[in-house]
Amino acid sequence: MHPCEINCLLLRNKQSRHYPIFRTVLILSSGFTLIEMMVVLAILAITLTMGVPAFKGLLASAHLTQMTRDFYGDIALAKNEAVHRNARVCICKSIDERSCTSGGGWERGWIIFHDQDASGTREVNEELIRSYSNFQPRVTVIGNGSVSQYVSFTAFGQAKMRSGALQAGTITICPLPGGGPEARQLIINFAGRIRIAKASASICQ
Repeated sequence: MHPCEINCLLLRNKQSRHYPIFRTVLILSSGFTLIEMMVVLAILAITLTMGVPAFKGLLASAHLTQMTRDFYGDIALAKNEAVHRNARVCICKSIDERSCTSGGGWERGWIIFHDQDASGTREVNEELIRSYSNFQPRVTVIGNGSVSQYVSFTAFGQAKMRSGALQAGTITICPLPGGGPEARQLIINFAGRIRIAKASASICQ
């Protein structure tokens, strides 16, 4: 062996004893075999295959939870404002943050306003209390029966329709197709009480 090679080996051994990281570098510098690389890639592919659906499920659950909280909070706000103002306050579907709309679901947005004429529709002169818009909804929100368009509260906190009849119904918040197994429901009774219930996403089909 050439004297230079002997000196290099001695130097490497000496450095590796005193500097463990140098020993690690020497080991890693040897590289991977083709079989080892294939095993690593296979494990990585399996991990990604299992992880992506789980991540999508987490995102869907987060969108569902956020919309439920936002909508529940604003329906409760409408009720509280009605009691506080001693007047009729309404929350209705809206896509422009100014007026009520009859088409589509609640997921695109809504407005809360002082409904002076108890019509369930905002007039130009009626005060806008709050608006919510969602241009890229990640869920669908559909109300059944009398709560498909609006929910109106009296000064006593009761939910009543524009006709004066008591108002009650269920608003269902659904994930987009393939977004998860669960849905949420906001259930409003005649007394104006609002509660959240879990449901299966199968009811959304």
